[in-house]
Amino acid sequence: MPKISSHDSGQGVVRLDGKDHYLSKFGSPEAQAKYLSIVYPWFLAKRRFNLAKTITFKTVLRLLKDILLCKRLFQIGDFGPDLV
Repeated sequence: MPKISSHDSGQGVVRLDGKDHYLSKFGSPEAQAKYLSIVYPWFLAKRRFNLAKTITFKTVLRLLKDILLCKRLFQIGDFGPDLV
C-alpha cells in the first residue's frame, strides 16, 4: 500500500503509478482523509484488474460444470427436495 510522504512544502504526498497526489498539511486529519479518498478507489481498481487477469476460460468452464452438477443432483433429489 502506498505511504504518505512529507513534501518540502509541508504537504503530504502520495505517489500512485508514478504520479504525485498532494494532500493537505502532512500529518493532519485532512491529509489522511484525502489520502483515503485517493488511494482506496485506486486500490480497488488494481484488485479488480488483477482478479480479471487471473480468471481464465478454463476457470469459467469448471465453475459452470460444478453449477450444472449441483443442479442435476438437486433435480434427482439425492440431497433433498427439488429446489431447482
